[in-house]
Amino acid sequence: MILRVAALLRRSQIINESRLVVGKIELDYNTLTVNSKDSTMILPKKEFYLLFKFLSYPKQIFTRQH
Repeated sequence: MILRVAALLRRSQIINESRLVVGKIELDYNTLTVNSKDSTMILPKKEFYLLFKFLSYPKQIFTRQH
């Protein structure tokens, strides 16, 4: 049953990725780094979390309370 649920989650893309790719930029949640073809940038924790959240939901508007 666990394997069945894991397969369903994988197909519906509900499992959270620790990596996010937007165009030529890759965000790695584990290392808090932003990688492009030419360089790697380590961001402060709060800035990275905000960027990751915004890029995870591209067509959503967030308020201060969110």
